[in-house]
Parts: sequence; C-alpha cells; structure tokens
Amino acid sequence: MQKIGILKNQSELSILNLNQETQDITTNSISFEEISDYNLDALLVEPNVINEELSQELKKENQFYPIYNLNDFTEFEDIDYQNAQDQYQNISRRWINENNIETLENICALTKNLSTLWNKNREKFIQELWMLLRKNIKAQELTIYYHDVLEAEEQKPVLIYSVASGKKSINIEQASAAQKELINYYQEQIALDFNILENGLKNNQVVLGFNIQKSPILVMARAPKIGALQSSLLRAIVNGLN
Repeated sequence: MQKIGILKNQSELSILNLNQETQDITTNSISFEEISDYNLDALLVEPNVINEELSQELKKENQFYPIYNLNDFTEFEDIDYQNAQDQYQNISRRWINENNIETLENICALTKNLSTLWNKNREKFIQELWMLLRKNIKAQELTIYYHDVLEAEEQKPVLIYSVASGKKSINIEQASAAQKELINYYQEQIALDFNILENGLKNNQVVLGFNIQKSPILVMARAPKIGALQSSLLRAIVNGLN
C-alpha cells in the first residue's frame, strides 16, 4: 500500500492510501507532529503553509521520500485509483532521478568517503551505504547483511555476520541463525562486482549482491524495479570501492 500525504495546513496531514490489491483509495489523517513516526511514500505540500520551522522538518523527511509542491500535480480531491497511481509513479520517478543525478555529480567524493569509512569505521560505512541505497532506489525498507568483526577483551577477533535494517532509522545487530541461512542461500549468486539478484517483480522486493574487497554484502529492499541508470550508478560505486 502506498501512502501519499497532503499538507494544506500546519496542523493536520491528510493521507491517501493506495491499495494495489483492491485498487481503491482510503483516507485518514494524522497530526503533523506525528510525521516523523509515520512511513509516507510521498508528500505534497500547499506552499503557503510553509514557515521556517515547518521547512526544517520537511527537509529531514525529504531524505526518505519525495516532497513536492501540491500545485505541480493534478488535484487529488475525488481522484480515482488509476489516476492517483499514475501521479504517484510520476512523483517517484522524478525523485529517484533527482537523487541519481545528485549522486552521479558527487560520485568521486562519495566513493572516497565510503572507502575511508570501510577501512576505519565499518558501522559508519554501513550507515552511509544504507542511506545512499535507500535514496537512490527509493526503498521503503532496507536491510544490509555484511561481514563484521566481533572483538572481546583478551580474545581473538571473530568474523561474524551483522544485519543493518530499518525504514526511517537504522538498527544494527548480529545476524540470527535464520538470517545466516538466508545469506547462505544467496551466497553463490553474489558476484565479485554489483549484481541484481531480484528486481522488484514480486512484492516490490529488490535483492542486490556484491563484494567489497572480497567481503560479501547482501542487500534486501522493499523498492520498485531498479532501472538502467540506477544499476549503472550503483555498479560504479561498488567498482570504485574495489
């Protein structure tokens, strides 16, 4: 289900829920104060309601989903499902393209920063990679499985699998037995460079596999199908890190 927010005043946010199975629309509303805890897929804002405080909050939210001027799109009052879905797809493509172009323009600096973090701060590297991937493929939820080193006093470091997952914030923990089985399932398909293992054809699930300096990384995301530009962009980043 896709959730489009409509903000026409500073206190209340209207939500259009697009149900892909039943192909209908339901609506609800929340207080704007709840927006940081709510998982929207897009937000359209009446420009005359924006003040400095609201602008700062919207800037934070724009990391996770597209936020555009409501007047740039067809009126959503009494809109039918198909027209609303077409509008949502246009909004998503526009936001993805903007993020892809921004990443492309800064790819050298991004790759250099990630390479430094990979060698010095693995957790920070994963946090940066998680956000980079999330923005560039418009993931509603994203999980990264990766090799980590467990260090304990007076013991040799142990190589383990860790899992970084979340929707709007990231949580990192040691992989469970079931998660290790999942990693092993995809292990042979993880190529030396960037590889798309599943591409949004079933329940909007995207699965990516690649190695960074011979260390395997598996990415699973709830996201739309990855296009040619996104694929080339992510492959270039992985190649740069290697």
